[in-house]
Amino acid sequence: MSRSPSENLSGHEPTRSDNQALETTPPPPPLPEVQLNLIFNINGKDISERKVPVNFNGDFISFNNQLLKLCRPKLPRGLTFASDGVEVSYKHVYVTKVQEQKRMNLNWKEFEDELDYAGLVNDIRDSQVSKMCLVVRAFMRVPQDDFDAQVEPALASQRLVYSLLIRVDNRLLLQDKRKLWRHYHAINI
Repeated sequence: MSRSPSENLSGHEPTRSDNQALETTPPPPPLPEVQLNLIFNINGKDISERKVPVNFNGDFISFNNQLLKLCRPKLPRGLTFASDGVEVSYKHVYVTKVQEQKRMNLNWKEFEDELDYAGLVNDIRDSQVSKMCLVVRAFMRVPQDDFDAQVEPALASQRLVYSLLIRVDNRLLLQDKRKLWRHYHAINI
C-alpha cells in the first residue's frame, strides 16, 4: 500500500491542530526602554548618581556591558575593571518612580547572573514600564591609595562648583531685575 506524501506514518492525514503544533510560538514583543537610576558607590561611599534609559532586549552579557560602560568613567585614572584590587558588584530594585524618590524600605536584590537578569526581565514584562524605575547600586571596590588620591579631591571639587553655582544664582536674584532687562525700541522705516 503506497502512502501519499500528505499522510504521516500513523495512517491519518495531518489536521490543522497538527500543523499548529509544528509551528513555533512567536517571540514576545520587544520591551520598551526602562529608566535606570545608577548609584555609584566606591569603597563604601556614594559618590554620584546617573539616570539613563536602558535597553532590555538583549541578553545578560549585553546588559552587563551597558552597566560597565556607565561605571568605567567613575574609576580613578589608570584603573580598569581588570586591574588588581578592582571589584564590581551590583544590587538592584525595580520599583515605582514614587518609591524610588522616597528610597525607604527598598528590598535590594543581588544582580550576579543570567537568572537574576531573567527575573528582572519578567518583572519588567509584567509591569507598566512608564510608571516604574530600575535602581542599581554599583559597588566598586578599588585599592585605597587610588581612591584617596583621585576620588576624594573630585568629590571636593564637585561640592565647590555646586556652592559657587548657588552663590552666582543668589547674586542674580538679589540684583535689581530692571537692570538685567534692557528695552529697545524699533522704528519701522
